[in-house]
Amino acid sequence: MTDRETETRARGSLSDRWGPTLDAAMPWSPPPRRTIVLAPHPDDESLSSGGLVALQRARGLEVVVVAVTDGEAAYDPDGDDHLASRRRAEQCSALRVLGVDQSAIERLGVPDGRVAESEDAVRDRLEKLLRPGDLLVTTWNRDVHPDHEACGRASVDAVRAIPATLVFSLFWTWHHRLANEIDRRHLLALELDVATQATKRRAIRRHASQFRSPGEDDPILDERIAEPASWSCEYFLAAQPEEWS
Repeated sequence: MTDRETETRARGSLSDRWGPTLDAAMPWSPPPRRTIVLAPHPDDESLSSGGLVALQRARGLEVVVVAVTDGEAAYDPDGDDHLASRRRAEQCSALRVLGVDQSAIERLGVPDGRVAESEDAVRDRLEKLLRPGDLLVTTWNRDVHPDHEACGRASVDAVRAIPATLVFSLFWTWHHRLANEIDRRHLLALELDVATQATKRRAIRRHASQFRSPGEDDPILDERIAEPASWSCEYFLAAQPEEWS
């Protein structure tokens, strides 16, 4: 058993449940290409792909983050302008930790929780932004959150028009799907060195509003929910051509 497999078995309930699937993931190094990260909410860029972002920037590669929503409905379904402002600032701070300047963030201002209503607009923006050969990273189109899934679908549609490499990040999948719902043949494992893991942790902690509720509600994130972000690998699904044929 490799060190990664041993660690997988020891990391707690989620990794216990997912251990055999994670062990089967193919080791992956992201291609040295301009990288576009389509983030449904502030914090998605850090939780699921913060390590990838940090590694690409350390290689001197351009990373552009497309911030789809401002996350204003995290605690109030009607939205909270103050929270939106705070989450934009948290996202900028987190991305600075990962090596991405504020000038490389594109904000779409789509209403939080309603990305599906603006899916065509998200796709159109991606088609204008993407260049052939780019690496596009976004949330899986089955990641058990409507905004995550809408971003995944918009990305599949965009790469029909612009030939780019598309990989899906995973977050709510670990909590709400079963192992047999993932095709292990397309699961990729990006191993993070100790320094990159530490950088990712610092970035995630910049999203303080998600760990401390502004009112009486439970916070969106706690150590249990954020467990996958603490793993020494980030996992991605390689999108298959049949998904956009």
